[in-house]
Amino acid sequence: MRLHYARCGFRPIADDEVTPGLREIRRREADSGLDRWPRLCVRRDLDELNDELSNELNDEFYDKLNDQP
Repeated sequence: MRLHYARCGFRPIADDEVTPGLREIRRREADSGLDRWPRLCVRRDLDELNDELSNELNDEFYDKLNDQP
């Protein structure tokens, strides 16, 4: 499923990119039990250059992710 997001131009959000508002949403989700399985915050950059770079990073990220047992 995560590969679908990469194909659509989304990339994982690094910890230093998570805003206070998103941290609060994630905290509420965890309080509701939604942290029982791996979750990932993603974003889609609209700038063409950023899209190209993020796709390369996504490919590298998901290649490493798919290599894990």
